[in-house]
Amino acid sequence: MTNYFGKRYSIVHTSNAVMDASVQITGSSCGIGLGFVQHLVKRGDKVIAGVRNLDKAEYVKAITSEHLHIVQLDVTDYASIKAEAAKVNEIVPESLYILIKTAGIILTNNLDPEIESAEGFITSFKANCVSVLQVTQALLTALEKRNRRLMQPFRWRVALMS
Repeated sequence: MTNYFGKRYSIVHTSNAVMDASVQITGSSCGIGLGFVQHLVKRGDKVIAGVRNLDKAEYVKAITSEHLHIVQLDVTDYASIKAEAAKVNEIVPESLYILIKTAGIILTNNLDPEIESAEGFITSFKANCVSVLQVTQALLTALEKRNRRLMQPFRWRVALMS
């Protein structure tokens, strides 16, 4: 098939799990992150669901599967990111295949300068921008293990959803 620009492409079928796949998803307690968790667990992939607040993760906790591992991850807290990366290495010591980052914070006051606080803006910036780099850096070792084993020409697979 060809796209609008005349480039050839193939359709990727996602009905079957990738052999030996392990996937880390941030922002897994709701929204698109939860959707990824549901789909990938159903597919049979090993899923590590990162949630900011374990007490409020009832939807992801409702998924019963031996393939699902729920871990605490606050992307605005570097200590939490490092602790979660250590847990990922325990859960999948062989390698992490895919990292999907969906965690984010919406500013409640839409940047209204009369209402929005600097602290709220900084927290939002950390969650939506800085954490992208920090989570990726923390999980680089786990992501690169697979590529060394498979000798693939690309370094890792990372998806950012916003």
